[in-house]
Amino acid sequence: MLILVDSGSSHSFISSQFVALAKLPTVSTQDKKVKLANGEWMITNRKVQGLSWYCQGHTLSTDMVVLDMHPYDAILDFD
Repeated sequence: MLILVDSGSSHSFISSQFVALAKLPTVSTQDKKVKLANGEWMITNRKVQGLSWYCQGHTLSTDMVVLDMHPYDAILDFD
């Protein structure tokens, strides 16, 4: 999994491709308009709730908004 840590990100995001590959369950949310780093806008209405992940011996849990994005599998904000 390729992850970008972005202190300027409004939320934590996960790619729709990774969600499909890992067969992660998603829940519907209200439509959310997200501005991408290249200035374009995208609408999303799904998230993965409480995704558990591991970093340097620590287990963390994060709600992650699903986006069609490349090349990263996830973008973490500092929430």
